[in-house]
Amino acid sequence: MTLEKDRPAELFACAAVGPNSGLKTVRLSPDGRVKSLKGEFLIDEEAARSIVQHFTDHATDLPVDAEHSSLGGEYSPPDGIPRAYGWIKRVWRDAGKGLFALVGWTEQGAELIRSGAMK
Repeated sequence: MTLEKDRPAELFACAAVGPNSGLKTVRLSPDGRVKSLKGEFLIDEEAARSIVQHFTDHATDLPVDAEHSSLGGEYSPPDGIPRAYGWIKRVWRDAGKGLFALVGWTEQGAELIRSGAMK
């Protein structure tokens, strides 16, 4: 998925997975003002610095899940067990291009991407 300024975008975008699905770079958001399904947000130097710092301070990998199931409550899957399809290992900003993450996909996540079920 290509994310561009002032175009609808999902916060998490999937990268293509090749035959050796290891760590992949994923663009989380373009720089600038972004319109999403949950409203508008701005990724600039200050916002990116805050996001990267919070990720670093958290000091653990973050899950890439389906439908925010790791939040629990109304987002819980029917069996109550959230599943990670990947793990965000690192977050950074490339000025002028956006916010990026290094993601390690699980086998199930890689298969969902290959099959086109998760885009």
